[in-house]
Amino acid sequence: MGVIRTWARLKEELRARGFRPRRALGQNFLLAPSVLSFMVAEAKVSKGDRVLEVGVGPGTLTGYLLDAGAHVVGVEIEHKL
Repeated sequence: MGVIRTWARLKEELRARGFRPRRALGQNFLLAPSVLSFMVAEAKVSKGDRVLEVGVGPGTLTGYLLDAGAHVVGVEIEHKL
């Protein structure tokens, strides 16, 4: 899917995969760069860190973690993502 940075691209990708988010399952997608950068900074993620990301979704946070130099293992149960 690649790193998604805009709502338009996210919607396009989800439609192409036949996926509809379900809030009942807590499926929310963060795209705001300021929030994602803040999360990585507050977690003090740095080069070489190992990070387990549960609920990867479209992989947006994953991209920020990789940019910080982390080794990321992601778990996602939704097969359409």
